[in-house]
Amino acid sequence: MSEQYSIYLQRRKLELVGTLWLNNTRGHISSAFTVNTALEVAEFFRLRASEAKERLSEIRKAVSYWREEALRVNVKSVEIAVMKETYEYCL
Repeated sequence: MSEQYSIYLQRRKLELVGTLWLNNTRGHISSAFTVNTALEVAEFFRLRASEAKERLSEIRKAVSYWREEALRVNVKSVEIAVMKETYEYCL
């Protein structure tokens, strides 16, 4: 791999991480963008693509029953509506 291409890849990874961070801190979560971006930058965090996909699968499984758990502990429906976007964006 050429040095220029390597520098390009590093810059691209940093741009993607920065964009992901900005979108999340501003409260604008786009499900496809966030998950796809996370998978794209996995290598930046020293994760192979297969490891990143496995972790995503584990996260999806862990949060798949969030609504039932919220109801079990008597979370108000207004709060559940707010939580919905947060928990369902990666499902």
